[in-house]
Amino acid sequence: MTAVLLVSLIFILFAKVPQAFSVVVPTESEDLELIFFELNEGKVVVITIPKDTQMNLAMNRGTLRVKSVRRLIDSEKLPGRLLSDTVMKTLYLPVDYWAGRQHYGTFWGGDMPLPVRLTIFLQNIRGLKEERVDLADTTVLTKERLKDGEDGYVVSGRLPLTLISLFAEPAISSSQTAVRLVNGTGEPEYVLTDVASILEVLGAKPVPPLTVDAVDVDCLVRANDEYSRERIASVFDCSVSKETPEAFDIELLVGSRFVERF
Repeated sequence: MTAVLLVSLIFILFAKVPQAFSVVVPTESEDLELIFFELNEGKVVVITIPKDTQMNLAMNRGTLRVKSVRRLIDSEKLPGRLLSDTVMKTLYLPVDYWAGRQHYGTFWGGDMPLPVRLTIFLQNIRGLKEERVDLADTTVLTKERLKDGEDGYVVSGRLPLTLISLFAEPAISSSQTAVRLVNGTGEPEYVLTDVASILEVLGAKPVPPLTVDAVDVDCLVRANDEYSRERIASVFDCSVSKETPEAFDIELLVGSRFVERF
């Protein structure tokens, strides 16, 4: 009986692990690595963001070099989620989790659920096909003088389609999923531009947003499909509702607290 319960528990835990997800982690050389896992293919793609790349910080903190983002989080005791939100605001790629460091095939610290950590560890034991992309070797980054007077990189080009297509979620893109953003921020609709761009990379089709009175929440996802709901909630760190959307496949309510932290 105990064995049956244990197997059932393991099945429930691992059934919730997405088949594709990404995590951002600082490296010892002060770069950032955005690591994309595609479990069905047994593949991992490691995207290096050089330490001297200028990033658009979350929480309305302006811009800062990659190597200084982690220092800012530590010195001001800011939420670690600022790391993944900052990458999304700069590159418009969906980021599910952040971690403090990578060590011996798994991740330490951060907001990654235990089943995901265990899955990565087991996949590394089995062996993953690894590809590496350094953004410094692409046309995405341009070298120029930054605001601090020293040379660095700025994001000036669009990511290669080969990279963008990696982040498309089949459960969302294959069905031409329509997403309605509900603007409950109390701000003009343009504050949702970054969110819409990230949803498009996931494969969703944003429709014109609906503006409502300001709502004192972060964000909330409603969707007809459970997997799509959980994936979008993971990327934007939203709460989920099991209520079905009124008119579209997915409804993402963005409240005033979201604007403050994203």
